[in-house]
Amino acid sequence: MLITSKLQQESNALILSPGIAKNIWEGKANTIVLDKYYKSYENKLFYLIDQASEGYKAYGVIRLQTPDKITTAEFSDMKESHGLDEDYKESHWPHKEVLFSYKFDSVKLFDNPVNVTVDLTRNTIEWMNQEEVKEKEYTTEELKEMILKSFEAEGYKTENLFSNETYFRRELKSFAQKRMEEMAFSHKPFQPMAVEMSLTKEMMLSKYDKTKKYSIEPLYDGKRVVLMKFGMVARLFSEERTDISKFYPEIIANASKISGKDYVIDGVLKCGVLRTVDCLQYGERDLSENNWFERRSAMGNLHFNNVIAEIPHTFVETNNDFEAALEFSGQLPGAIGLVVKNFDSKYQKDGKSDWVIVFNDENMPENEDNTEIVVEMQEVTHGDYFTKWSPSMAYFIGFLAVDGYVDVDRNQIEITMSGKEGDDSILDQFASEVGGIALAKKGTEGLVRLRWTSPPMVEDLKKIGFGIKKEQREVYKHVPAEYVWQFIRGVFDADGYMAKDKPRIQVDNGMSAQQKWLVDKLKTVGGEDVHLYQYSKHWKVPQYKIIVLGEGAVKVHDKVYNCSGPAIKRKREIKW
Repeated sequence: MLITSKLQQESNALILSPGIAKNIWEGKANTIVLDKYYKSYENKLFYLIDQASEGYKAYGVIRLQTPDKITTAEFSDMKESHGLDEDYKESHWPHKEVLFSYKFDSVKLFDNPVNVTVDLTRNTIEWMNQEEVKEKEYTTEELKEMILKSFEAEGYKTENLFSNETYFRRELKSFAQKRMEEMAFSHKPFQPMAVEMSLTKEMMLSKYDKTKKYSIEPLYDGKRVVLMKFGMVARLFSEERTDISKFYPEIIANASKISGKDYVIDGVLKCGVLRTVDCLQYGERDLSENNWFERRSAMGNLHFNNVIAEIPHTFVETNNDFEAALEFSGQLPGAIGLVVKNFDSKYQKDGKSDWVIVFNDENMPENEDNTEIVVEMQEVTHGDYFTKWSPSMAYFIGFLAVDGYVDVDRNQIEITMSGKEGDDSILDQFASEVGGIALAKKGTEGLVRLRWTSPPMVEDLKKIGFGIKKEQREVYKHVPAEYVWQFIRGVFDADGYMAKDKPRIQVDNGMSAQQKWLVDKLKTVGGEDVHLYQYSKHWKVPQYKIIVLGEGAVKVHDKVYNCSGPAIKRKREIKW
């Protein structure tokens, strides 16, 4: 049996009247009007099909959004959006008083329209035929091997894949749907540029350089995010590079309203409002290498609104202006301080800037050090550290599992610890364990971030469950039974809270599987004093809170901290 390399697949088709799909493809229409509300169409992927006299043509892949109900009068007012005239309405919907306007995301528009065959009974494409692609013949076994490799690469189960035709068709359709989703956005996210230091107003004034120009902006509380819009597809990413678009549909809906061109902006997100901090791309221009003033000028092309907003700024060139702007900007409604930006500063993706934060007095906790020290560990002589289980390794694996960052693309590993009460000394112990250079910077009560590069270590960590999103990690499954309690101590030290005045232990995170496993382990010691609660916060992602109270907390603490291996001193020595 011979099967050609023409695409043989079944996919959903949205078949439109002649000319409509072509108008969308050419950018002449951004709305589709239908006579009914099709609930099953919402957020579904469709091939965009034009019905022409010479046959059917596919112009790309789109995803339909939830429609708006419109009157016939509104239909006429929206002509520029859908490109249809009154004659069309009268010929297709002569008695309709209400219609439905569907916005859509252009997942992928083809470079050239493709001739397709359509099954009108099911509204699906049976196959595509691109004449410019030369046919190549494959045997059935060759084709099966190609499909198996593609499925396995995507993590699909392949046992008995070809034993049942119905099962195979369902899995193939699921596979095709997933690949079409991936086509929706191929641009790689990045971490917003971090601010290097925070100062008091007095310290900032003493650092003022009369030879430079500055912009001063209010500082708002919230989460740093990156909004990317390319074509008609927009995506919102958290500081951890997680796609959080589905939790903020209003921001995604407004992304195309502020500009028809491609753009990338850095912003602060709170209560559904994105305040724009910087612009990294506008149109086809990558602006990250441009100075801040040029990037700020590009932001002037964006039509901000009350969902994606502009942060006000003040340009200063003299010492007197500088001091006045410091006072004014920090007192704007909702501001917790201000940000000072040098006109010449560049944007460092996944890096740090020379911007400076100045907190308002009431937002700067007394005697608190808000600085952050980054220690780059230059030598790691024990590259195989994560291959040989020990009490210390189990502890640091637990620490990394809940509060570490493993960048598989850059082969970097990072642990962050507060310097308060000397907790950061645990990083010295870890550096010593892996044969790294001990930390040189001490004395801060801010954050100490230990970062190092080691391809062998990253590969070994991937083998035991790292290299994926934190919430999906199930590292605990790889921990030998004899080291479980050291692993749990690492979790407690990295992500746990212990009250000083009464027996109470608490661990909060979004790691569903691990938290449930941890509760089961703790109950073997703390019994009914161990509780698990599920709740929502931030982007409505489920969070899991473990609370251990009273006598159970005392027993759990004794079990966790009385076994061998490293620990944070103040937590180990706590007495209730």
